[in-house]
Amino acid sequence: MKSFYRFLLSISIVVAVIFFSLSPPMKATTANSEISSTKKFFTEGVANTQNKSYEQAVENFTTAIELNYNLPRLQ
Repeated sequence: MKSFYRFLLSISIVVAVIFFSLSPPMKATTANSEISSTKKFFTEGVANTQNKSYEQAVENFTTAIELNYNLPRLQ
């Protein structure tokens, strides 16, 4: 009976490993693309501020904040 429980535990571990290795990390990919987009809009906003195109800069900063409200943590 002891070997049966050991076999059952082994099968459970194998199934868990297969399940976790086959499922893609969806949230991490989405988060990385959002951070990338946020940085792009933030960088464009800084460039527009330096070029004195303030209205466009405000639009870029607003979009960056809408994409990721944790903007100060990106730097």
